Amino acid sequence: MLSIFLFNNLFASGFAGKVTKVRGSVYKLYPDTGEQEFLKQDSLVKSGDLIITAQKSFLKMQMSDQTSISLGANTTFKIKEFINDANKRRTIFNLVHGKIRAKINQKVKEGQEVSFGSRSVAVGVRGTEFLSNAYKIKSGPVSDVALLEGKLEADVIGVKKVSLAPQSALNSNAIKQSKGVISLTKKSSEALLAQSEAMLPQMQSFDGEFIDLNKTIENELLRPSQDQVNTDKNKGMSSSSGPSVGIGAPSLVPAVLPVPIPVGVGVAAAKKKSEKEAPVSSVKIVETEDKLKNLPWDIKDALTRRDELRKENKCFYWIYKSLPGRSHLERFRRERDCDEFRNEL
Repeated sequence: MLSIFLFNNLFASGFAGKVTKVRGSVYKLYPDTGEQEFLKQDSLVKSGDLIITAQKSFLKMQMSDQTSISLGANTTFKIKEFINDANKRRTIFNLVHGKIRAKINQKVKEGQEVSFGSRSVAVGVRGTEFLSNAYKIKSGPVSDVALLEGKLEADVIGVKKVSLAPQSALNSNAIKQSKGVISLTKKSSEALLAQSEAMLPQMQSFDGEFIDLNKTIENELLRPSQDQVNTDKNKGMSSSSGPSVGIGAPSLVPAVLPVPIPVGVGVAAAKKKSEKEAPVSSVKIVETEDKLKNLPWDIKDALTRRDELRKENKCFYWIYKSLPGRSHLERFRRERDCDEFRNEL
């Protein structure tokens, strides 16, 4: 009880939420100065924070409105606005790039707003938990949406509204091409529900090819982990003696430069079927603003010349670190092969 009181007391001080789990390198970036603040467990986040996760990194936050948000690797996420008091609830998040998994535990009432930034999809949710993908393929930005349990209304802007049934998924480009939604298999749904840190695989490759979503989920989440395979070998056992549920490594995440691209919304999970249907929540996807003018010049230059640089196979990432004898962080650029970015876990 005391911990809950202290947690809520922090929110009363103007903070939007608190980090409850972090793995790898996760930091807040201040675009105006290029300075970086690394996040750790119990770090506080507030309205206006731009949060970035590096490769093989993960972050989970608990917000003051009881919403839980997890960020996958190579994700850029902004808490654009966060108001949650007795008189008003207005929370606006921008998923600039990457993957999130959010659980909305508190009903979104009439007059309240919970929104996630995008340029292509508006979503109304009846359920408690969803996944989001935001990425860019050769033809432009794309969104993926998946639902395990509950109800979800997806408005693919400029096309039509789609009602997702439990254990189904959609891709915004597929809807535009009248391909319809995809049914998730029982194995896929159970794997996503069982592994709370798992993210939804991208439903399109960089070249625009649609993937076999169920096969990808099962391959990534149900295959034996490498540690288990090694253990079996050491014991003289065959690794094919039966797959065990793995660690739940996230799907392929393109580590490309952060540009405003669409958000996909996914999984809703109810733990007990005997519980009453979750109250109606409204989660909207709204268009993000162009933040290029606030970025450091070298990042801005790489973003504006993105297509040109890709043709030359020049892709970059930035790291911030403090050099010996200096108290402030400095920014360093590193170059990598573009194909390597697109295919890393």
